[in-house]
This record gives sequence, C-alpha cells and structure tokens, in this order.
Amino acid sequence: MRREFIEFAPNLPVNVHYHSCKHYPIHWHKAMEIIYVVEGKISVNIETETHILKEGQIEIINSDEAHSISGRSGNNKALIFNIDTGFLNKYYDIENMFFYTETSDTDVQKSEKYEKLREHLAILLCELFQRSEDFEEFIEDTLVELLYHLINNFHYLIYDEESLKDNEVQFERYDRIIKYIYSNYHNRISLQDIARREYLSSHYLSYGIKNNVGHSFNDFLNLTRVEEAIKLLLDSNKTISEISEELGFSHTRYFNKHFKKHYRCTPMQYRKKHDLSAEEYEAMKKYDTLPISTALEHIANYLEDYPRFHSENRIIKLDIDLIGNAHGDSWTTGIESVYLGCCRELYSQRKMAYIAQAKKDLNFKYGIISNVFLKKSHTFNQMAYWEEMREIFCSLMKLDIIPQIILDDEDTDIEPFMNYYKGFFGEDAIKEWSLCNFKDMERKPDLSLDPLYDTAYMIPLIIDAYINQKEDMPYPALFDELSDEEIDNSVFFGGKGLINKYGMKKPSYYAYSFLSLLGENMIDKGDGYIITQRDGNYQILLYLYDDKLKSPGIKDRALKKSGMRTMLKRKYSINLSSLPDDFRVISYNINEKNGSTYDNWISIGAPKALTGEELKLLDTASGPSVKFYNAGKSPVFNIISALEGYGANLIQLQKVQKHL
Repeated sequence: MRREFIEFAPNLPVNVHYHSCKHYPIHWHKAMEIIYVVEGKISVNIETETHILKEGQIEIINSDEAHSISGRSGNNKALIFNIDTGFLNKYYDIENMFFYTETSDTDVQKSEKYEKLREHLAILLCELFQRSEDFEEFIEDTLVELLYHLINNFHYLIYDEESLKDNEVQFERYDRIIKYIYSNYHNRISLQDIARREYLSSHYLSYGIKNNVGHSFNDFLNLTRVEEAIKLLLDSNKTISEISEELGFSHTRYFNKHFKKHYRCTPMQYRKKHDLSAEEYEAMKKYDTLPISTALEHIANYLEDYPRFHSENRIIKLDIDLIGNAHGDSWTTGIESVYLGCCRELYSQRKMAYIAQAKKDLNFKYGIISNVFLKKSHTFNQMAYWEEMREIFCSLMKLDIIPQIILDDEDTDIEPFMNYYKGFFGEDAIKEWSLCNFKDMERKPDLSLDPLYDTAYMIPLIIDAYINQKEDMPYPALFDELSDEEIDNSVFFGGKGLINKYGMKKPSYYAYSFLSLLGENMIDKGDGYIITQRDGNYQILLYLYDDKLKSPGIKDRALKKSGMRTMLKRKYSINLSSLPDDFRVISYNINEKNGSTYDNWISIGAPKALTGEELKLLDTASGPSVKFYNAGKSPVFNIISALEGYGANLIQLQKVQKHL
C-alpha cells in the first residue's frame, strides 16, 4: 500500500518529525505535508515534477499528491509537518485546493511571505515540543493563521498569476473552475461545459485558463488525469485499460501518449519500475529520526519574539563586576520636562497635589504650561489673568519646578509678562523660565489619542525608548486632556497623560518613575536591562520588550486583553561580583497582572464611570508591588527575577548605614 495513513493525537491536528533522509519511496496521504530543510539539501519528487530544496527552503505537498524524498547530501536535516486537512476544512474549504512554493532560485524564498511561513512553522514546533499550558489551543490558533497565510500567498492561482491576488472575482472564478476539474476529471467534461456553468464564452474561458493556470484546458485536464494515474498504477491491480477508462481518457493509446509526455515512459513501464511488495516498500525507507530539541536550535531566530518560547525555562544570565565597573559611563538620568497642561486648569489644589507627587516621583525639572497668554479676542484683561495665575506659578516655584511656557502666537508680546512676574519672583528666578513657540519645540508633547497609552504595554515601550533613543522622545503629558476625539468611555479613552481624570496613575507613570530612580553612572546595558550606580548605591531595571509592541495588531490585543493569553515571560539570573558593602534590596514590580490600573479596571468590568468604592479599590490595587530583603557583603551575590507580562522590575541596592 502506497497510501499512508497519518495518525494525529487527540486535539492535535498536526505532528512533526525531524529526519535525516536518504530515501523515502513514492507515497501519498490525506494530510497536507510541509517540508522545511534546516541543513543540507534534499530532492522532492511531486507527481510530475522534481524540486531541489536547499537549507532554509520549504516545499508544500498537498493532500493526496504522490511524492518521494531523496537525500542530496549525507548530513541533510528536514522537519516534516503533517497537517490534518479535516481540521483546516472546518475554517475554509480547501478540498481540491493546492498550494505551491517556488524553489528554482537560491534567493526566491527570502521574501516576507516565506519568512512569515517559517515563523508559523517554528511556533508549531515550539508548542509541540514544549507542551506548555494550553498548548493545544495555541497550535490550533497558529494553524488557522497558517491556513489563511497559505490561501493569501501560496495558492496555486497566485503562484502562477500574482495579479489574481487583487482581483477577488477572477480569483474565485478560476479557483472554482480548478476545483470543478479536479472533482470531475474522470468524467467526459469539456471547456463548453465549464463555460456554460460560468456564463462565459468558450473563447474567453480558453484564454483565461491558459493565462491564469499556465496550461490550456485540455492540457490541464490531461495532466490532472496523468498525475492521478500513479495512485491507481501503484496501489491497485487494475489493468491499464481499466485505469485509462476510470481516469476519463477516451482511449488507452491517448492515456499512454499523455503519460509518456510527462513521465518519459508508458504506464506499464512505470508500474514495473516502481511496483513493490509491502515488505520491499518498507525496506526502501531509509532515514534517521533526530531529536526535535535539536531542530529548535536551528530555527530559534524565528522564535525570538514569540512570548511562549521557553517561557518557563529560558534564563538570561548576567555577570556584573561592580568593582571593575565602579564608575561606569556617565549618562543623564531623569526627565527634563513634563507637560502640565492648560494654565487655568492647574488652578486647583487637587491637580497641584498630583503635580507635587509627580515632582517627587519623576524628578522632572521643567513644567510645560500652555494658554498663559490670552488670545486677542478675549475680553478678559491679560494683567488680571496673570494675577489670577500667580498662585499657580508660586506653587510651581515652591516645588522647584521651572515653568516652560508655550507661546500660542508668534507675535505675543512677552515683555509685559516677564516684567509682571519679576516683581514677585525676582529677576534671577525669571531668567530660568523658558518661553517657546509650540511648533518650534524639538521634543514637543504628543497629545494625540491612542488606546495603547492607557495600557501596561507602554511600560517597556517607554523604558526601551528612553534608554536607547531618549533624545527623540516627546515630553510626557502628566494629565489626560479631554478633546472632541474622546470616546464615551471617560475613565480610559487613550489620552497621553500619565494620570487619568480620576487621578489614577497609569502604568506609563511608573515607567517614568522607575527611570527617574536610575543612577547617573551606567554600569551595563543590554536587551531588556540596564544597571546603574549612584553614590555607592546600585539600580537594576529589567523590562519585557519585544518588537511585537510595534506591530499593527498590538492595540487590539491591548484592549481585548488577548495579549494576556500569550503572556511574555523571562527569567533573569544576575550575579553581582565584589559586592562591597551590606545592602538593603528593594524590588518594585509592575506588569499587566500586577499593579496596572488599566488591567485592574478591565477586571472589574470596565465601568464607564467609577463609584467612590470602585475608585478606592482600584487605587489600592494599582501601583508596583514591593519586596525587601538584605544582601550581605560577598564575593558573588545572586538576584533572581522572573518577569511575566509586559512590565518592568526595578531593583535598588541601597547601602546599609552603620550605626553605633
């Protein structure tokens, strides 16, 4: 029997084998097969065609396609994915639908669609090998994504005629025609039959099939019959004339002619050459099965951004010599400026209290203020307005916040303003004040709305941007500003502020707070971490960041919380050598599950407005968790930190003061 039956485990519509193959004789099966060569070369014969697959290349073998595999090098290694087409058919009818890859050129499979295909296969392998929690569900989700990726990029028609990808009507028409041919090739079908079914002229359809399928109608029909002939020749005792009739050929000679055209031998000669007993067939299978874990090493680069890859076992080891890097490289810490908002809106004790706390937590120097100057159309006296606002400036000065005032109009006369406040604060203090036009600010605040701004996803985005490209970052806004764009939900509406209208600190607030606590001497920096020093104390900031944070779908995942299902995890083992003193260790941790105001709000049902009790509940539950422990003077001190979900962990080592 050349027809093989692929067995799948319950609830697992895919299995993977890792082989080094010398030879696997002609066979076929109902499952789709995807071959991914990770080392060396192999030759794959699929019906009438032969394909040479080099390292990194992929070939798709469709359901019931007769194929064989031969090794082209002694050290070839290939992943074989078998996918249950019954599972795929639940999501899209792929009966008699075919997918092809291109292998003729060395670089042909370096395009984005092939990279995405490799990523899907890598994820399937990862989930099957690791078998982490809910792995069956992740496999099914990945298979569905893979299915639509194949339909949109590797469908037979798109492979032959890329322009069909953008013409839905034509694509569906020729897909329908091909399926009809594959379902009825054994009958006496004609071009005229199909033309009538599609309400087209025979001439138009003949041209369309030739142009979009690559063969004339008759050639394509006969090729289909010839390719199906292999299964009857090798898996039945039917005579050549019986096979010819079953395939729909009008005469055996006609069958022989077309078979010889593609296989360079007659059907009888082919049967004699390839006919094997069951024992001979099994004996011809020559391959070595390799450990799946070694395959992961070859394709791990496609799993770098996959949150579940070794989520529990992956440990990032850091060895830090504190004495050897006692001073480190100098860098500027803290946030220079924070946008405080419209001047008049700051005229409240409540907002000023938030500003005072933010000054303490974020340690910024300048407070950016808008609408200090009245427009000419206003009837209110400008001097009287400044007198009313004087209390705001007094409060800011007491908090050691230097006003950075935005000029709304290039023609604004600032001299009366400066002279007015010189009388209250003195000329030296006023000299520090900054006045600038908003459009001329190099790093002006971003006041746009975006649902992402409310979520914990902002924590690693802010930290990574600050550490690696801080000069390009816009200044943060302290408060959410309502605008005409605001949606009905006024608790969280995508405002850029660090604090919402209820005074709740968003996750982004704590990202800036953590950054403000770093030292001015950078000891070490790498992927997802930075270690600093200040006055003999040390600061370690760990954060979970990956490039998917910049992907188009991240906003939907943030709002729908589907990101929680694919929770990113990372474990750090940090060895601090030459710990010079006794330290108090303080660990602050915040992420999607722990301390995120937005996620806590989601967990109580996302009410559109908050009661006093709900506000108190959220306020209590929000903010970083804190742990304390001691670190004694030692040659090596180890810190273990397990991060889960988009967030950050700040670890402070504060020198213990010796008391008599």
